[in-house]
Amino acid sequence: MQEYDESFFRAKANKRARLTWLILLVIITVYYGVKIPSGDVELSRFLAFTITGWLLYISGAVYLIIRGNDSNKYKWFLGVGYLLFYAVITWTSLSQITFVFVMPLISMMILYKDPKYIKSMMWMTLFVLISSNMYNGFAKGMMDFVSSAECALQFAMILCCFFCTDSSIKHLIESDGALTASIKANLARVVKTVEQVKDASNSIVDGVTVVRELADENKEGADNVVKDMKTLASNNEILNDKTISSVEMTKVIDT
Repeated sequence: MQEYDESFFRAKANKRARLTWLILLVIITVYYGVKIPSGDVELSRFLAFTITGWLLYISGAVYLIIRGNDSNKYKWFLGVGYLLFYAVITWTSLSQITFVFVMPLISMMILYKDPKYIKSMMWMTLFVLISSNMYNGFAKGMMDFVSSAECALQFAMILCCFFCTDSSIKHLIESDGALTASIKANLARVVKTVEQVKDASNSIVDGVTVVRELADENKEGADNVVKDMKTLASNNEILNDKTISSVEMTKVIDT
């Protein structure tokens, strides 16, 4: 059975989050890349957010090489770095589907089970969305979209995802805490039972020791009795010899 190693699982979470970031970069690059020939996306804007995204990703990989794959601060590098990449996209190409690019970031946050991290990323995401909507609405004349129900739906969906993710993480933390408490309680009961068995075993050993000591004393007493009986028998033989000798002398005197 594999023992729990916090650094191992933290490194595993960083690896999976980094892989999700890479896949998303490839998807966004391909999605906007195929729009360049048709003129739907300007090459300068495409290069702006693509280069920004890949540089941030490579910087994160270098950071892990320097600080170690189990770095606890990589999640902040990932979240802030990805939001910068997302901000460039929303500030340069506001559309009805742009908000979907922030969904993978929210899904990656579950890996770290940190409510504080979730709330921080949520406020940063809302800042990016509000600022990009204001910029595109006033600077590019896209107020029709900014004031539309579709734009409001974007905010509602993102907020819903954040709240659901936060609730899921809190549930996981509570569940893990309850499981850990249950394991500790069971372990305490096992330790108590082992202590009771140990005490009982010690009592048995003490009893066996007492019995052995009594047996040794009884054996010693028996040996002393046998020795005394031998001495008594020897004295009886001497007494018998002297008695016979006295009888013989009595006969002689009588004669």
